[in-house]
Amino acid sequence: MAIEMVVGAFLSSYFDFVLEKIASSPVLEFLTGKKDSGFDGLLRKLKTTFLCLAAVLVDADQKQVTNPLVKEWLDELQDAVDDAEDLFGEIEYDALKLKAEADSSTGKRKASEFFSSIFNSTDQERKTKMEEILEKLEHFEKQRYMLDLKEDIRKIPSRRQPSTSLVDESEVYGRDDEKDVLRKTLLSDEVGSEKICVIPIVGMGGIGKTTLAQAVYNDDKVEEYFELKSWVCVSEEFDVREVMKTVYEAVTGEACFFKHLDRLQVKIRDTLRGKKFLIILDDVWNEDPDFWNMMRLPFKEGAQGSKIIVTTRSKKVASIMRTVEPRFLEVLKDEACWKLFEKHASGGEDFTLNPDLERIGREIVEKCKGLPLAVKTLAGLLRFTLDIGEWRRIAESDVWDLPDEGNNILPALRLSYYYLPSHLKKCFAYCSIFPKDYVFEKEELIKLWMAENLVEHPRGQRTIEDVGNEYFKDLASRSFFQQLMTNYKYGIFRFVMHDLMVDLAKSISGKYCRHLLESKNSDEIGTKTRHLSLSMDWHDPRSKRFNYDFEVPYLRTFLVLRNTWRYPSLGEAYFSEEEVKNLLKLKRLRVLSFKYSGISELPNTIGELRHLRSLDLSHTSIKKLPESVSLLFNLEMLMLCGCKDLKTLPKDIHHLIKLKYLDIRDCYSLEKTPSHVSKIRSFQTNIFIVGKDSGAKIGELRELSSLRGELSVKHLENVVNVKDESDQANLKDKKHLEQLRLEWNNDSGIKGSTDGKGVLDMLSPSIALKELEIIGYPGTTFSNWVGDGSLIGNIVYVELSNCRNCLSLPPLGQLLSLKILIISGFDKLETVGPEFYGNGSVVKPFPSLESLEFSNMSSWKTWASTQVEDAGAFEKLKVLQIVDCHDFIGDLSLSLPSLTTLQLISCKQFGSSLPKMPCVSELEFWGCEKLVSLSDIGQSHVLTSLSSLTISGCPEMETFPGGGLPFSLSRLYISNCPKLITSRMTWNLQSLPALTSLTIEAGVGNEDVESFPEQGLLPPTLTELRISGFRQLRALDKNGLQQLPCLKQLHIRRCPELQTIPEEAFPPSLEKLDFYDCPKLQRMPEEGLPTSLKNFEFFGCPLLSEMCLPENGEYWSKIRHIPNIRINRVRIKPCNL
Repeated sequence: MAIEMVVGAFLSSYFDFVLEKIASSPVLEFLTGKKDSGFDGLLRKLKTTFLCLAAVLVDADQKQVTNPLVKEWLDELQDAVDDAEDLFGEIEYDALKLKAEADSSTGKRKASEFFSSIFNSTDQERKTKMEEILEKLEHFEKQRYMLDLKEDIRKIPSRRQPSTSLVDESEVYGRDDEKDVLRKTLLSDEVGSEKICVIPIVGMGGIGKTTLAQAVYNDDKVEEYFELKSWVCVSEEFDVREVMKTVYEAVTGEACFFKHLDRLQVKIRDTLRGKKFLIILDDVWNEDPDFWNMMRLPFKEGAQGSKIIVTTRSKKVASIMRTVEPRFLEVLKDEACWKLFEKHASGGEDFTLNPDLERIGREIVEKCKGLPLAVKTLAGLLRFTLDIGEWRRIAESDVWDLPDEGNNILPALRLSYYYLPSHLKKCFAYCSIFPKDYVFEKEELIKLWMAENLVEHPRGQRTIEDVGNEYFKDLASRSFFQQLMTNYKYGIFRFVMHDLMVDLAKSISGKYCRHLLESKNSDEIGTKTRHLSLSMDWHDPRSKRFNYDFEVPYLRTFLVLRNTWRYPSLGEAYFSEEEVKNLLKLKRLRVLSFKYSGISELPNTIGELRHLRSLDLSHTSIKKLPESVSLLFNLEMLMLCGCKDLKTLPKDIHHLIKLKYLDIRDCYSLEKTPSHVSKIRSFQTNIFIVGKDSGAKIGELRELSSLRGELSVKHLENVVNVKDESDQANLKDKKHLEQLRLEWNNDSGIKGSTDGKGVLDMLSPSIALKELEIIGYPGTTFSNWVGDGSLIGNIVYVELSNCRNCLSLPPLGQLLSLKILIISGFDKLETVGPEFYGNGSVVKPFPSLESLEFSNMSSWKTWASTQVEDAGAFEKLKVLQIVDCHDFIGDLSLSLPSLTTLQLISCKQFGSSLPKMPCVSELEFWGCEKLVSLSDIGQSHVLTSLSSLTISGCPEMETFPGGGLPFSLSRLYISNCPKLITSRMTWNLQSLPALTSLTIEAGVGNEDVESFPEQGLLPPTLTELRISGFRQLRALDKNGLQQLPCLKQLHIRRCPELQTIPEEAFPPSLEKLDFYDCPKLQRMPEEGLPTSLKNFEFFGCPLLSEMCLPENGEYWSKIRHIPNIRINRVRIKPCNL
């Protein structure tokens, strides 16, 4: 039998809700005005009985663990309280409906009739239900004495912890040796016999595999060593396509929409090609070798020194995937466990000053059996608690000795839940609807808690979101949630629950919370189920429709779950119309999600869900919401993100007076926000669309005082009466707004500065704003507040885009906190001058800026940079990008002491000097047609950090500077620079001791090259060489190649005249060789290819293909020893990394 301790925790929230409704104004006004109804006395009795029962819930919650009679009492009480909650919810619904009708001009007569004091038949039915509920509750009150449930029990402290940041995982206790060995392995190019090194970390659940991997993943030296890193949480339900989608999005930072595994793997291969990468595959379970053989194919293109770390509980997984010996983690020693416990439990307390606490703490640690997860979780439970009695109760608790009952729940984790405050118990237990490895955002979970009334209503100035955020931080600080390692942008933090925590939550919630994968385990769903989630098996072609074949009369939550970065949307609906109608018959629903289900319409019966608080239709094909949605008077959250076909919202949506959140991001067809939304007092939305002839006017923003987080105001060209409307928006008072996007439609026809600037003048935001985007602004100059540090001084991100009429930039240099600046699409801007910095202000310009991008500036010619050099501008700038600025001539003679990356892309007129940039590590020049010289990079004693240099499409570039390239250079990429390639013998590459990767792509102007590479051209340090586009190349120069003793990869592409490979051309170190589009290649070395070769691939080489056919090809016997051979993208032999 499962633990199922959740009933008491959930009950407390339901009790609170019913007590709140009994005393609420709408209910009291609705009922107590009825003459001779008897409602007054009945409500008093109900309230008294509820209070008496509520007083013993904490005791019952604890005793149910060891007393099955108490658990049965709680189970039955749950049903009665559910009935009471539903009844009072319906009464409140009718009161809200009446208010909405009274607010409409046509509903005043009906409202007055509805408020009649006459006691009617409906009132009698409700009174009868109340009497039945009271009778049941009084019965439970009598039973509580028989069960010896007490009111005066000393409660577990429910004092909320101070808000703290998540516990720092960077220190790994007791793993110093393992960490050092693992780090040395990662930082070595020569590990094992394979090019890509796979390192398994093996150990039981909770032992610290993920934490150790995180520690080395975040190590500074590891960060510098790898060009690309990504963290991939695998899962127990291992599927190659699903994992590869996750890998793709982790390494690219983009959503994946590839349906076919082959295309997906090709994209990953191309992304990783030639790069030294580190990929963590966390929590791998699948023990089928074929899965790993399929999955690892794209990784083989990485550079020498690339690593894959696999964390797993399975020794068999480790033996299948490893290329080196696995690292087996043992339990921590006692002293290491104590240090870990001390860090997480101390809250700044020095335990040496309190020997009693230390002694009890060490007893607790000993019972954790050396498992770090158990230690951290219990330590988090005791954090900031110095009461010796509380510590002793945990050390001596009976929960340590509860039978396992086959669910493998660690006693320490069970205990950590048992001693949680009640408000955290119910929130954690609710998380059992999530499957293992489900990745969630903090805000997503908090909104679900709020919709289920699991978050206490605050007092004073705090909001309910603030309280929910505290709950989340409390659980995270106690290690119930773990922050996920991701490459996602914009500061969105994602979380996951450890597998053991998921097991704990499921054992606690039992039948009350269920997760369903397709039709699997539907037999576990029954009349007691309150919360249900469904995972859709999109990658299974047999999975077509959801089958609703179970009875769940008390269901409150129905969620459709999927990790958004793993699955593409389906073309057909996952739910049939009949299934949707059946789900809408569940009248007790509070949370309903059809997210990503593909449905295209909702039936009108949606309006009958009187208790519904959250409706999520995100990323569906919905075109229109039924008007009956406006009857969902309890609705607090309406999520429509990504409904690209949605054109309108219900016109009476303003009747939803409880609506807090309206998410209409990426609803591209939506033309307006409905009128009168300002009547909804707590209304929040992330998109506000200004209507043209109808719909909401911008002045309605004034009344929306609850706006917080992000807000995008679209179609500002529809503001007609500038002074009358914009001034009313009152954005200055929106203190909780952190991100603001102001957007004009460029196709609106507005010209000049009058309308645009007048609107922008009146939209000055709060000083609390952190991110600002202004898109499509039609004015010629910006408002004074844009760039005024006294008004928007906390800004860290600014994007100004497609402001096509602007003639100058605002004084953004005065924004002292600004870190990221993007300026794009200023068609008429010709000069960036002193006004950009602040026109001689005493403030040092751009003191915090780290990234600056100019792009698509078709008229921009000059940058008056020298005027501010002495002012110390850009002292922290790390990345400078100038892209598609075709007329930019430059003068980049800036001093940029912190710059690490400079990119000049498609700046056809640029030919000026470069900045002073002593720390630069990456330089890229693409399509700079007038660039003749790079004299600045010849100062090898100055650019001591330059590691990567790219020059592409620079036809006038003739040679490198006489001083030579910097000695630190490790990667050189030259493409379509005919004059530069012609002078290649003057490059003096042999003097570069760190150069390991070289790419030379020739083109028009290099037709005279018949043999390559010449002797003495290349340095002996090269490990990777790419040759491409030599149209007249007939043979490889064996003398040049034999001088490369470290060469491991040789790639030859698009050499249509290449015919022969001479004998002894390849160095004995070569591991990978490929030829692409060399149609005349027909002769390979007679003595065969090097025995070191592991990968041989060619495509578009018909003569060579015929020679290398298995068994019959004349050259097959000389290559059959190679582990991996691909001919025209067909694998001949399986890959061995």
